[in-house]
Amino acid sequence: MTLRAKTYLCALLAVLLLAGPSWGQMAEFDKVGPSNDTSEPVLVIGTSTEPQGLLPSVKRVQFRTETGWSNWIALKGVKLTTGPMAISPAPGLVDILTGGNDNELWHIRLQGQERWSDWVKVFGPPPYNKNLGGVHFRKYELAAISTGSSDGDYLLFTWGPTNHCLYKRCWGCEDGVACDRTEDWIQIDGEIGSRPTAVLLSDKIYLFALDNSNGLVWNSADLPPTGSGEVPDWVGWQPLQGSFDSPPVAAS
Repeated sequence: MTLRAKTYLCALLAVLLLAGPSWGQMAEFDKVGPSNDTSEPVLVIGTSTEPQGLLPSVKRVQFRTETGWSNWIALKGVKLTTGPMAISPAPGLVDILTGGNDNELWHIRLQGQERWSDWVKVFGPPPYNKNLGGVHFRKYELAAISTGSSDGDYLLFTWGPTNHCLYKRCWGCEDGVACDRTEDWIQIDGEIGSRPTAVLLSDKIYLFALDNSNGLVWNSADLPPTGSGEVPDWVGWQPLQGSFDSPPVAAS
């Protein structure tokens, strides 16, 4: 069996506890069409008439709707060096952020089910350890939250070169995402041992990660008002029970 003939078993495990018959329901395990992509899948949940996304890579995209899976769609223009991060800031919109082969942060947006924007570079290279002469400590390993509107704020999180979680505020701008290149990433106190994951619930930001002993830890802060420029006031990393082999993923 050739590599092209192989299929990936992709699981879509999400329950939408929302009222009304038009909202999506829990998907069953399905095999999707053949592909030679190798990055981790990215999940975006929409309604039954919007993308219920499974993005096995940013270069090749496939959508799940009530009528089944679409064909794979190739998105050209940027060679990627990291797995994509997807977030839906508003109904009918999916923003994808990922690191390019120039080590900088790139963005592309899906509107509806077929309309893709052009690739746009939104920020420079990830944080690096200056003591290593400018050699990047790691590639972008991103998490993100959105305030819920196309022109609202975004908070991006990544794993920094000193094992700290770093964040940066960006915003919606001209059907895309813009970041201030003059402002550096802001460090959150306390070390972590994995890429972070982030979720927004009731105007509160929750972060989860592994510590240096593979234990699960979490942090939280109230969401600053949109456009205020205020910095989140983090309560500090707190342990949860258990030891794990892979970084966590959070969903609300």
